[in-house]
Amino acid sequence: MNQYGVLVISHGSRDEGWVELVNDAVDAVIMPTGVPIYASYLELVEGRLIQDGIYH
Repeated sequence: MNQYGVLVISHGSRDEGWVELVNDAVDAVIMPTGVPIYASYLELVEGRLIQDGIYH
């Protein structure tokens, strides 16, 4: 079964404010019912790397 979604990829940062800003922007997106959206990062954000987003 194929499941579609949106994976937003941002550059990681040690600055928690940056990560929160990206998360808030992704949370504000209105997606069609059943289509997930997830924020991931290139680096520096443990547990939120691109591969984590793919598995999410």
